Amino acid sequence: MSDISRNDKALTKRLVIFGLGLADTGLGRVLVEIVSRLKVSWEVTVVLQDADGSFPHIDDISVINMADNRCKLFKNDVFNNSAVVNAECILIVGQPWKCIDLIITVKRTVPTAKIALYLPIEGKPYGEVIVSSAALVDICIVYTKAMHDQLSGCGLELAVIGHGCDQRCRDAGKVSDRQLLRQHLFPNHPSLWKNPLVLNSNRMYFRKRFDLCLAGFSKASKRINANLYLHIPNLNRYEEKKLRSKIIELNIDDRVFLNLLNKSSSPIPFEQLILLMQSSEVGITTAMGEGWGLGSFEHAATGAAQIVPDHIGFKENWGNGEAITIPCDEEYYVHHEAVNMFPPSVSGISTALVKMFEEPGLLELMSRRAFDNANSINQEWDDIGCQFDFILSSLLIT
Repeated sequence: MSDISRNDKALTKRLVIFGLGLADTGLGRVLVEIVSRLKVSWEVTVVLQDADGSFPHIDDISVINMADNRCKLFKNDVFNNSAVVNAECILIVGQPWKCIDLIITVKRTVPTAKIALYLPIEGKPYGEVIVSSAALVDICIVYTKAMHDQLSGCGLELAVIGHGCDQRCRDAGKVSDRQLLRQHLFPNHPSLWKNPLVLNSNRMYFRKRFDLCLAGFSKASKRINANLYLHIPNLNRYEEKKLRSKIIELNIDDRVFLNLLNKSSSPIPFEQLILLMQSSEVGITTAMGEGWGLGSFEHAATGAAQIVPDHIGFKENWGNGEAITIPCDEEYYVHHEAVNMFPPSVSGISTALVKMFEEPGLLELMSRRAFDNANSINQEWDDIGCQFDFILSSLLIT
């Protein structure tokens, strides 16, 4: 994490960030970096609610963690805090169905503050929930141009800021011998050493659709010799048991490996995650809904070819030949996200895997294209912090 010094005398702007659901996730890491840059020109207070993890220490940043008592957020103790009461700008990060009550409370208790909403939308907006939340704030920031276009006819003030790619993955880059690295990472699992490795690294959210990934890999495994590794941080025992049962049911328990590096339910160190990404030839995600897809960019930065669903953000970021895309023929309404999502087809997942490994020269070509894509996007986290600074500062002017 970058540590940028500041000049306290130059600070005239006061910002409060309400992070709904912030944890050790891609969005959480992005926000930490953004805060590290905003503190140069803002007095920043972060209010965490409904968080699985804690916000790391950053010099000159105040943190109020409400995770242990969610109801406190809507009591006077938070809104009596001087940093909140005197905020000139408030940035709210979270899903629309969670945000609307908070936005109303903020507008009532801090009526002079400008409000920006950084909105993770994981599919095609459905109904009025998203628009109703966004209509209450001064500006709604979304991840992709595709989502901007989805909402552009609703009379909202909109901006687009993506997540970019973690610079640590770019700095790590490719390794010359993946097999040797696998021997180092998995000394007690020689069956992982020789054959190519496909990595699905995601959290255990339903929208990530590990069930479809397993079904597609099972079908493809009859024609390819690759193994599949599932890296799922914070996996509870109930979900782990379900996954292992499905793997056995599909008769692929000798080809699928789950969380071998995880010594507990906590995430592995990021440096070890980079080694895991470097050790695998292909990255796959079968998420039926995604806002940005940070994991695909991070894995691609280590030289791994990518297989992604052909919908919304993935279509925008990977739909020009940078990855093999999986057809998504159906829509699936997810009420708590207020969107329709697009499950990738099992046959499409299988076809993509077989194509990647059977077509001569394709794996090497797609590895180069993915690597170039991850290293060519013009969204360094420094730039993203500057974009936030510009947008939030502009609100004060208007």
